[in-house]
Amino acid sequence: RYNEMGKYVMLAMKESPTKMVIAEEWIEGPQISTESIIKDGVQLFTGMTDRFYHFLNEQSPYVIENGGFGPSVFEGTPHAMRIRELVRLVVRALGIEDGTIKCDIVLDKNDQYRPTLIECAIGRMSGGYMCSHYLPLAYGYDFLEAAFDVACGRYPRTRPQSRRHFVC
Repeated sequence: RYNEMGKYVMLAMKESPTKMVIAEEWIEGPQISTESIIKDGVQLFTGMTDRFYHFLNEQSPYVIENGGFGPSVFEGTPHAMRIRELVRLVVRALGIEDGTIKCDIVLDKNDQYRPTLIECAIGRMSGGYMCSHYLPLAYGYDFLEAAFDVACGRYPRTRPQSRRHFVC
């Protein structure tokens, strides 16, 4: 496909009013969605769910998520520690002091499962029931209550439970 890339770039540039093109690379590996609470610049909680893409071949060239489960199978592993560290770096780089951040990360199968940020959203929480259902059920953490507390200038009252429950 790389040998056809120039043709597609030229086609896209022809349609672009700015004559600019954004090209994306597909990184092979498991994808994880994270949702974090930040207070006073500190990442207090980061929940992780694994994302499903079972129909990539049938839906190509479109990438459509078809569900997920949590907590991530990587929870409690060195991969989870590296994912949380990547989120910490993003929070610091963006200067976030209080609020929420949603990150989508892929563990690059071709680079020793190095976490790579593929999307970051600030000022909004995830859809697909992640923050409202998955995280409270999987982690015993009322994410929405914590987010509202931080938005109101309070320290979150809720604490994650040590026991995890599978949610799909």
